Amino acid sequence: MLGREEYIANLRLSSTVRTQGCVIECGVWKGGTIAGMAEVLGADHEYFLFDSFQGHLEPQPIDGPAALAWKEEKDGPWYFDNAVVGSKILFPTLCRRHQLLYFVLIVIGMRLR
Repeated sequence: MLGREEYIANLRLSSTVRTQGCVIECGVWKGGTIAGMAEVLGADHEYFLFDSFQGHLEPQPIDGPAALAWKEEKDGPWYFDNAVVGSKILFPTLCRRHQLLYFVLIVIGMRLR
């Protein structure tokens, strides 16, 4: 989850990429960041998206007071229902966004805690 300014900075950084190879994103949520990057980088890259699609883990004391406060602030601007989204939402969203068909592999993992 990037704010507007961070998203725009990420796209600017992506536009400087001059190398070949695949693009990997870990923790894709709804795929907005990778969709923007694919728009900038084009179909010459393969895109690999990794996520559990199970949302964030419950914060623990070791995560610090900010993480614990975030969990309690369900009406806050960065909560997003714990970032739970299914991969069934992600893939159609990416396909609708792009007229070109990109090579996209969505890898669904599992949480380890």
